[in-house]
Amino acid sequence: MQSDEIQPKVWVAWFSVGCIAAATVLTFVGSWLTPDANMVASTISDVAAGPYDWVQDSGFYILSAGLLALAYGMYNLHTQRWHWLAAIATLPIMAVAVTVMGFYQEYGDGDHESGEIHIYLVYAFGFAFLALLLLSIPHLMTHNSWWRPLNLWWLALWIAGAVYYFNMGTGYDGLVERALGFAYLAWMFLLAWRLAIEGGSPWGKTAATTE
Repeated sequence: MQSDEIQPKVWVAWFSVGCIAAATVLTFVGSWLTPDANMVASTISDVAAGPYDWVQDSGFYILSAGLLALAYGMYNLHTQRWHWLAAIATLPIMAVAVTVMGFYQEYGDGDHESGEIHIYLVYAFGFAFLALLLLSIPHLMTHNSWWRPLNLWWLALWIAGAVYYFNMGTGYDGLVERALGFAYLAWMFLLAWRLAIEGGSPWGKTAATTE
């Protein structure tokens, strides 16, 4: 394969890596800037509805761009199996969900008379990620066998954490929500990193030789 053929998807993969990393950093920065907010009791929605909401909203938009770039990278693995194409389709769903969260500025705080849509966006995002974990297993296993146990563990932890989050009190909901969010971002970051390696990135190849 010639370098001019692999270069676009290499850069797209690294763009996705950068977006996911930036979204993670902005989540910390937004909590740090918002008065009376903390990583344990204050949820991401609390921060996104605060005086520095633009910081967390920027993280949403950047993450959305990273998800779309990741979808492009996954598509360029050139497989037409239905489960892989269905896995790719979950990424635009998640991208739309986080974008609407940022633009709509409605977090269940009663500020909008049109009704709460935030919870439906959260459900769409969460179920899309669960579907991505399941649907991506067969193809990712053909590249690295550890994807199957990794995805299954991630799936179990995500479901357990989500069930606990929606049934817990408010004292530690910020901590649990961030744990779920960072687990999600970590998986996405790993997938984008692997796409960069498999795309022929010289930096990725160097990293692969150390694994």
